[in-house]
Amino acid sequence: MTIVITNDDGPLDTLHSQYIAPFVNNYLANFDLKSKKFNEKLLICVPSEQKSWISKAHFANKQITLQFLYSSSQQPYDNEIKIGPFLKPLPMNLHKGIQPTKYTPSNTLLETEFSKFPATICGKTFNSLEEIKSFFDIEWVLVNGTPATATDIGIHHLLDPKTDEKVNNLVSGPNVGRNVSRPYITSSGTIGATMESYISSGGLINGIGLSWAYFDNFKNVSNSSLDSTSEWSWKVILNLMQDGMGLTAEIYSVNVPILKEGLSKDTKVVAAPIQKNTWKTLYEIKDETDSITFNWNPDFDGNKQKMIQGHLNGDQDDGSLIEGKNITVTPLLANFAVSLPASDFGKELVFTEVTNKNHIYLDNEVPYVNEIWKEVFNGYKDKYKIEINGKLDPSEIEKNGIAFQIAEYEDLLHQEGSQLTNYFQNSYTFRKSLIRKHYLLKTIQYFVAKNPNSPLKTSFPESYHLELDYAEFLDDSLDENWELRQELEQGNKSQWWIMKPSMSDKGQGIRLFQSIDQLQAIFDKFDEDEDGEGYNAIIINQLRHFIIQKYLMNPLLLDDNRKFHIRCYVLAVGDLEVFVFDRMLCLFSENVYESPINFNEDLHDSKFLAKHLTNTCQQQEKDESIVTEIDKLFENNDQRDHIKSQIHTIVSDLFKAAKQDNFNFQAANNAYEIFGLDFLVDSDYGVQLLECNSYPDFKQTGDSLSGLIKELFTNVVKAAILPVFGVESEKNEISNMTKVLELKTERASW
Repeated sequence: MTIVITNDDGPLDTLHSQYIAPFVNNYLANFDLKSKKFNEKLLICVPSEQKSWISKAHFANKQITLQFLYSSSQQPYDNEIKIGPFLKPLPMNLHKGIQPTKYTPSNTLLETEFSKFPATICGKTFNSLEEIKSFFDIEWVLVNGTPATATDIGIHHLLDPKTDEKVNNLVSGPNVGRNVSRPYITSSGTIGATMESYISSGGLINGIGLSWAYFDNFKNVSNSSLDSTSEWSWKVILNLMQDGMGLTAEIYSVNVPILKEGLSKDTKVVAAPIQKNTWKTLYEIKDETDSITFNWNPDFDGNKQKMIQGHLNGDQDDGSLIEGKNITVTPLLANFAVSLPASDFGKELVFTEVTNKNHIYLDNEVPYVNEIWKEVFNGYKDKYKIEINGKLDPSEIEKNGIAFQIAEYEDLLHQEGSQLTNYFQNSYTFRKSLIRKHYLLKTIQYFVAKNPNSPLKTSFPESYHLELDYAEFLDDSLDENWELRQELEQGNKSQWWIMKPSMSDKGQGIRLFQSIDQLQAIFDKFDEDEDGEGYNAIIINQLRHFIIQKYLMNPLLLDDNRKFHIRCYVLAVGDLEVFVFDRMLCLFSENVYESPINFNEDLHDSKFLAKHLTNTCQQQEKDESIVTEIDKLFENNDQRDHIKSQIHTIVSDLFKAAKQDNFNFQAANNAYEIFGLDFLVDSDYGVQLLECNSYPDFKQTGDSLSGLIKELFTNVVKAAILPVFGVESEKNEISNMTKVLELKTERASW
């Protein structure tokens, strides 16, 4: 789909048409085929020279000729960096957001024009044709006619009808100056072009005329002001293209103030009729004796004073409202008639925040989780037109609008979904650098090597990676980890170690040990149990990767001297924002803690392990006391807040570290994910990261804490799901959630 851009001021020019280039480049900087809004290519087709004050005119019987001009997205504010015009298009490497015409580019013309290198063009030195082709990447089609003619040509004659590409929108502008009040708007070539879009397309294209109203005769503003006005202009335009912002019209006239200080977030967008100003004569007699001649002399100041006075009077029309630095939208019929009832004059318009069809597909294996999701979505489905479905049929995605799937990892459309602009899922596809324990170790080691002051250096236990298929290979694996071997051979009686399978979950296979002989005995025991049926047992050759960590010998003990770990839910959104849910859980061991220092019996004994392992999945007798919200445990709020502050900092650096591993962690704009991060606290209230889990077991909170999970899911809806449906306002209403990182991939610069 294509948006035609035209105007009445002609191609980019420092004197006459200084706004169109930054306006176009602002769109191109946001262009992304996967974007909800900036996903249509631009086809720029403008008059070859300024054609203002011409309304909806055509030059009857005039032969129309095209020329082609090229500018650079790398120079968005310089209106003199351009080459051409040429009679045929050139074979340029056009920006991915620019729609090429159907006409075949001429290599011969390019090679003839630029035949000697190095070549200096517009003050820049180029050493080859490829450099020129890549630098001048925006194509301008110039029409030797009026704005209405450029509209006709752009809509009907520049794209190949055999392809799927077609024009579905037209933007005329931005006009240099305001198109408000009856004298200006009826004369405007900018508005005339939009009329032609509706009339020429058979009523299919509701053209939008855009004008930038400057003040105090100050036309040339800073780049930041141009960006601000561009961003607001596109925000209004894209909402009008979506559903008219609640207005009904054949065409629209939009006026946006361009201010030195830029537009504020509180700028209002209001519906406005046309101010009923009238002209005096536009001309004055020139005192000549040999001919009767008139000079052009409109009474601009008189018209401006009427706008100022209308603003002071509180009038609700376009001239008065633009003078008050509002953005005005005037819905028109394609004959200068306002399509707006008087009751709507001056009404503030609300940006559309939803699409017609928002589908949630809930298909979790755990009914407990599904029911909480349904309860949360039921609070929003009517307000934001959300339809809740079960299992997703991929064939229904394209015709059913936006599809947001919340399901098990294996059921998500990882490959085909990444190619769709309207499919979203509840998990990143690639995140091994966080959720596999040996990958997590490497992620942290690489990051700390480059960032030695990172809190990850001291807040992650000293750890080693072992890889073996059978117990008999332990000695070889330790030879490859000589630092670990040295540590274990020292025989430090006051230090124990913990062994964890890298790719298991729910505490499976975790053992404590102190020496190489004990570790060998643990693996031998696993090998003897070929079926993995013993207590908390594993089959070694099905896992292969193991992490050895120093055991925390001075854990903080609470609740009758029991050990605990903190489960913290972390939300990662898109590409990417990271939020920490501050209602953290403390998961306690089943038995009272005893130091392992003097223990010399069976390391597989369930009672021994129950004193040290806090995974609720491994506990024989579960009661409400094993999971408690952290805020209810600490009478000293300073201690609790100190713990949470450390967790915020650790999580921030952890996701920074993951983001640097572009192979094993790939944040994606069509996904979010809830991770369950586990932390230990020592007796000095220092925090250590244990691991990061995908698809955490929300049911482990128990029914008494289902409200906590409901609040978490509600925050996920507000921060990650509703914005996909165009609803940004709810993001400001999240509760007990702290954003700790925003590290989105930077787009290529202009």
